[in-house]
Amino acid sequence: MAFSPGDPSSYSRPDLVKTNNIHLELELDFDKQILVGSVTLTMEKVDETATSVLLDVKSLDIESIKLESTGEELSFEIANKTDYGSSLEVKLPAGCSKIFKLLVKYCTTEECSALQWLAPEQTATGTHPYMFSQNQAIHARAMLPCQDSPSVKATYSASITAPEGITVLMSAIRKHPEDAPKVVNGKQTFCFTQPVPIQSYLIAIAAGAMVSKRIGPRSHVWTEAQFLEQAASDFIGLNPC
Repeated sequence: MAFSPGDPSSYSRPDLVKTNNIHLELELDFDKQILVGSVTLTMEKVDETATSVLLDVKSLDIESIKLESTGEELSFEIANKTDYGSSLEVKLPAGCSKIFKLLVKYCTTEECSALQWLAPEQTATGTHPYMFSQNQAIHARAMLPCQDSPSVKATYSASITAPEGITVLMSAIRKHPEDAPKVVNGKQTFCFTQPVPIQSYLIAIAAGAMVSKRIGPRSHVWTEAQFLEQAASDFIGLNPC
């Protein structure tokens, strides 16, 4: 299988089927240093004769892929492993509609190149772990199966569960930011939405014992408590609004 004709670093074929929306349902496992859960991809056939979807993956453990509307389990193949990652081909059922959703259950692995995990002793607090992503340029495929090419833009939303005491931030609007999520069985769930279509490499996440301070009408700075005033002082002079 060749790379995409429009992108020599991607196997995806958005000229055949494109991604319109991404929804993540993930839990942070700091002990194993992985993300566990699912992604729902809202896809649209550009070529209505397309019989499969091609996605980019890298060191992901794919448990299952289903057509969300019917719950039908779909066959898939991961192949063509290179330094860029691998291709994930998902076979579509006969009569699949032009717009459809794929529910992919998966987890990242210890080989994930998109995420960095810090133990508590590596942080300023010394009491809580920390995690952050760096998906640019082509590491989003190590965090989720996607069409990891700058030619593809999609909206996204997310529901991220983390241990109590950990705050989760993303490159998206946090729902109900004034309220701390309820603690259930020692865990909290943070919800986000990004209504502006963006490239996969702009999906970002950070999680740790962070606090914030407002530095403008629409701006906050987030950091560990020890550095809050210093960080606010550094950024407030750069904030135009």
